[in-house]
Amino acid sequence: MIAIFRDEKNILETEFKLARWHNYAENYKNLDRIIDNQNRNILDADVEDDLLRAVCSKSKKKIYYSKMDKMIFSYKNKNTKYEIPILKAIDLFEHRKIEEVFEKSAADVYPPLSTEELDFLSHL
Repeated sequence: MIAIFRDEKNILETEFKLARWHNYAENYKNLDRIIDNQNRNILDADVEDDLLRAVCSKSKKKIYYSKMDKMIFSYKNKNTKYEIPILKAIDLFEHRKIEEVFEKSAADVYPPLSTEELDFLSHL
């Protein structure tokens, strides 16, 4: 999650001030040490869905989907017809794929989005 929202730290820091996310706040404060030590238990841990949704709901980030390429991108390009708010993207795509998009700019999507999902997206 930190990789996705590294340029929206204010959103993370606001959420981490809430008592229910105390453990995340402690890890966030010690992030440099955790990274230096490559503590995989913390770095690879799943984030609670409520926290992820709270952060995504405040974010302006978008994901762009290319039906032709069957890929998602962190930027708009000539093949991306669908612009998806990050809050909706977490319901459509694997979370690791979303993280990959913000680390590497693109990720493949399998299975591709269904006709119904694409129809819904075209009305966002």
